[in-house]
Amino acid sequence: MLLKDIHILIGLAAMFLAAAAAVWGTIRFAIPNLRDGIGHLSVKMQTLEGNSMTTSQFKTEFERLESQFQDHKITCQRIVCGRIDEIKVDLRDMDKRRETARKEMVPLHDFDVYKDSMQRHVVSISTKLDRQSDLLSRLDERVLTLLKANGNHKSARRINGR
Repeated sequence: MLLKDIHILIGLAAMFLAAAAAVWGTIRFAIPNLRDGIGHLSVKMQTLEGNSMTTSQFKTEFERLESQFQDHKITCQRIVCGRIDEIKVDLRDMDKRRETARKEMVPLHDFDVYKDSMQRHVVSISTKLDRQSDLLSRLDERVLTLLKANGNHKSARRINGR
């Protein structure tokens, strides 16, 4: 039994030693670090308290921001509504132009008939111009022959282009 009592005493001494080491470690390391941590927290709290505002200040600031929001919202609505009105006017103008163009539009068949008619007129006029050119050439030749026959060679050269 004596051996059992010694074990119990050694166990109690070990627990006492561990408890004493824990208390000494707490006093030596934990408390100073805790004090420094609390110091940092107190500085942060003071900073936050300095930046905080009262309820009335918060309400005033909130009302100011709400007022600015409403003003901005109304301004944006005016801008959008104005732009929509401009687009409506542009669309009406485009519709009028489209209707005017549709009324003035000529069917393709009518255009082809008109084009063929114009081509016939151009060919006819071209043929008439060619005939008139031939007639003028013959007339120039006869006038030249007549001038030569009458002995007027200087006028004949001027007409002939020499």
